Amino acid sequence: MQVVYFLILIGVLIFIHEFGHYFFARVFGVKVERFAIGMGPVVNALSFKRGETEYTICALPIGGYVKMFGMQPEELYDEWGQPLPEEECKRAFVRQPIWQRSIIVAAGPAINLIFPLFVYFFMGLGTTTMPPSMVGQVTPQSPAASARALTQGEPAGLQAGDLITAINGQEVNYWVDLTDVVEESADKELTFTVKRGDKSLDYAVTPEAHTKTDRMGLFQETYGIIGVTSETYGDIIAVPSDQSPAAKAGIQSFDRIVSVNGRKTPSFVDIQAAVDASEGKPVKILALRPEGIDALGGGIKLGAPVEITAEPAKDDTGRWTLGLVPADMFVAYIEPDSPAQKAGLQVGDELLSVDGMPYNKMRLLKYDVQQRFWEKMNAEPDTDKTEIKLDFKVKVRRQGETMELTYNPVIREFQGRFKEMIPRIWFGFEALHGYHLPEKIEVPFGPRVYYAGKSSVEMTWKFTRMMVQGIVQLVRGRVSTDTIGGPIMIFDIAAKAGRQGLQQFLWMMALISINLGLINLLPIPVLDGGHLMLFAIEAVKRKELTQRTRQIAYYIGFSLIVLLMLLAMKNDIERYWQDFAAWLNV
Repeated sequence: MQVVYFLILIGVLIFIHEFGHYFFARVFGVKVERFAIGMGPVVNALSFKRGETEYTICALPIGGYVKMFGMQPEELYDEWGQPLPEEECKRAFVRQPIWQRSIIVAAGPAINLIFPLFVYFFMGLGTTTMPPSMVGQVTPQSPAASARALTQGEPAGLQAGDLITAINGQEVNYWVDLTDVVEESADKELTFTVKRGDKSLDYAVTPEAHTKTDRMGLFQETYGIIGVTSETYGDIIAVPSDQSPAAKAGIQSFDRIVSVNGRKTPSFVDIQAAVDASEGKPVKILALRPEGIDALGGGIKLGAPVEITAEPAKDDTGRWTLGLVPADMFVAYIEPDSPAQKAGLQVGDELLSVDGMPYNKMRLLKYDVQQRFWEKMNAEPDTDKTEIKLDFKVKVRRQGETMELTYNPVIREFQGRFKEMIPRIWFGFEALHGYHLPEKIEVPFGPRVYYAGKSSVEMTWKFTRMMVQGIVQLVRGRVSTDTIGGPIMIFDIAAKAGRQGLQQFLWMMALISINLGLINLLPIPVLDGGHLMLFAIEAVKRKELTQRTRQIAYYIGFSLIVLLMLLAMKNDIERYWQDFAAWLNV
């Protein structure tokens, strides 16, 4: 099956590329002698001729070509050196104007760059539901937390459960509507219309400008954030005080609360509501208790269900509570000899802030730390990534006492999905994330078409820009040549994507299509970009290049391509050598 995934992925991408050349050659009246998928010997059983064109499948699935009549000037002469009839020569590729030849050549990579638009569009069209524009959590000290109430008598700040219905008078229905407006409005005051219970309220919110960079320094972008997320805390809890009703009843940190008094509790809000609804009477709790926690996302090993009876007590607000809090900001696991252990972090510590910035989501804390590292790494490109160090002052709460630790995470290289080495921040600790997403709402067909079209353009542009900048950084030496992959890597990518389902397979096909289109546009003779470069030189000189000049250019181009292929094969062998050895029982 892996071979089938590879052949489908490669076959489709080669077909659309060569069809681009073929289609415009036919449009401009150029005679097409052969349309081939693959290279090497022709598979006669899979080949046929229709009209003047032979359609073939070749034995090696590593490329393809469209053979047009008159691609070289000497083809316009017969074996005795006599010119062919003018009527036939008119259909030669070299006889066409430069602009037509350029379109024919550029059409192949152009279709590879356009193809993802259709893939992402149809993938988006299949999205029939989306999260609503409802606030799940509000980050402390964020623009959302300090939003100014425009409705008299209302407290400042957006609240969890608020439904954003409009921004600056424009209707908002889905979470994507909210994020689109906010990201484009850095440092601009917006008026949010909020539905809170039975009330309709207005708030003034100014998104804060936030700059994001990636680990390779390929791109940097600034966008607005207000500090809200769509998800709420899930059902994994922590018990910060051993004097709380929960602790006295035997509830432990990192228990997953399944139900309270038989009422399912998928979110922390549901847990609180069920306890408060007891009005002080004992509550029966069904929990799942972890036996052990694996490092780095290995997951929780849940043991047998635990049944507990607990007696709620009133808190300062008058609500009935067990003294539970979400477990998101509590350390659940620490790796031996890790930066977390060296800093003095312990299991059960509650992380309060980093360098004075408070956090209520571990994901945001790690993201901000990561951004600091990438910024320093890009500012010091000649420094070994693993030598980059940053000091962070982390405030933690441990058994009711607050303390500050100096924390020094480091960069380590991990092997990625496709055997590539990826630099990552080694935090050395893990939390248990129990997030709960709001129920999605239906998207009518009309808006679905709009969102699908918008996302297809955005995703195609995003990945195209990223790959262009990656190629530039590769040429500049900022990205290692070890990242280059060959047919073995593509085979592995196709197989893994295929096993994950149609959507992931199509997504990967679109990504490789962009890559194929851009590589073919490189100004290397033999590639489409090299042909376009020679056409441009002809246009400037206003005369055709000599045959010798063309041959020298093609020899140079061919040599570069061979060297690139050898490098890719070397990288593939190094990446997959252990797999080869295991397969061969070496």
